[in-house]
Formats: sequence, structure tokens, C-alpha cells
Amino acid sequence: MDYGTKTKASGEISAVNQTSFTVDTSIIVDLLRGYTPAKIWADEGHFGGLSRIVWFEVVQGTQSKAEQKIALDTMQRFELFEVTHDDLITGANLLMNWRPKLRIDAFDCILCATVLRLQLPFYTRNLKHFSPILGGLAIAPY
Repeated sequence: MDYGTKTKASGEISAVNQTSFTVDTSIIVDLLRGYTPAKIWADEGHFGGLSRIVWFEVVQGTQSKAEQKIALDTMQRFELFEVTHDDLITGANLLMNWRPKLRIDAFDCILCATVLRLQLPFYTRNLKHFSPILGGLAIAPY
């Protein structure tokens, strides 16, 4: 079944070579809401990716099949990075270390693990949440 995104196998180097950044759920939500700075940024032709975790969070936030289709169509422009077994292990370690300090959830820890593996800039509107873990990889796009 096609879930509306182009998937790259977790070990494929070509995905990282072609993709210049990853995005957080907050960026997809901004695009779905028609937030002008997000639309301008997206129209600049950036080629980015998103983690399966972002895909899950976005789909989880839909309230109908129509909203789901719009969300999937919006995510279609991004390369999809699958979560690896190592991402899950790293995410668990991040959760144990950072949950008491940041109140970060398990999905976000797995997302951080994927970003750390890929070593790509991570565009997010939530720098306060992600910068302690990702450091300079966490960037506000607009």
C-alpha cells in the first residue's frame, strides 16, 4: 500500500546525499494550516525529508479521511526516512536521559535518534525542545 511518500530504505546512502535536511511535525502542520512563512519557505524549492515518526504524528492529527488525504499529499514532497532498529535503541537511551529534563515523549526521542543518525539539519519551530539533544542540527527555517 502506498502511504503517500517516497520511501528510502534505511541504509541507502543516496537518500542522504540527495536530501539536504529533515523536518519536524511543526513544519508540516504549518504547511497544512497555510501559514504564510511556511508556504514561502516551501516554495523556495528545498529538497528535504521526514522521519516515519513525523509521518505518524501528522496522520495521527487528522480527523477525517479528507484531512488524511491532504496531509499525505503535503508530505508527498518529502523523502521518507524509515526508523531503524538502532534508532529505536538510541531513542530509548535519549528518553531515559532527557525525559526528566525536557518532558520529551518517546516519539520525539526516536525522531531525534533518526536525525542524529542522518546528521542532517532538522527544521523545527520547537528549538527549545530539540536543541538540547540535537545541538546545531536543530534550526528554525523561518
